[in-house]
Amino acid sequence: MRSLKCIGPTPPGESAAQPGSPEYHVLSDLECVVFRRQLQRTKPVPAGIKAAYSIRQLPDDLCPRREVVLTFDDADKSAAAFASDMLEAVPIRWDARAMFELVWLSKREKFYGEVRRGSMLESDVPPQYRDPVIPQPPGETLAELLMTIH
Repeated sequence: MRSLKCIGPTPPGESAAQPGSPEYHVLSDLECVVFRRQLQRTKPVPAGIKAAYSIRQLPDDLCPRREVVLTFDDADKSAAAFASDMLEAVPIRWDARAMFELVWLSKREKFYGEVRRGSMLESDVPPQYRDPVIPQPPGETLAELLMTIH
């Protein structure tokens, strides 16, 4: 049977967009995408384990909220063990690459927000933000990664 474990919208030591706030849907989408990528990078699902990270919109009394979740086959002992171990080892903070991705996605969203509002043409969006694929520049530190953003 498929089980679902809620991990959160961001690492637990970081602030997250608040449901009901004006920018919640945009910010929570960015945060969840980056958090899922950080988990896939730092806590990958081992080959052969029936589990996956995904983003789900979950019901809430006042406003639906988004979270990164781990779905797994609880009948598979190795998948259940991975889920348990992973939940004990969730990163507390964004790592340098995740912070870079948040900055890059926020800048991209800012440009495309202007396009949606009609105050900018898509052709005016800088070329490095036209592709929806997050770049993977070389570098380990946040400073090295941020130097690649124009």
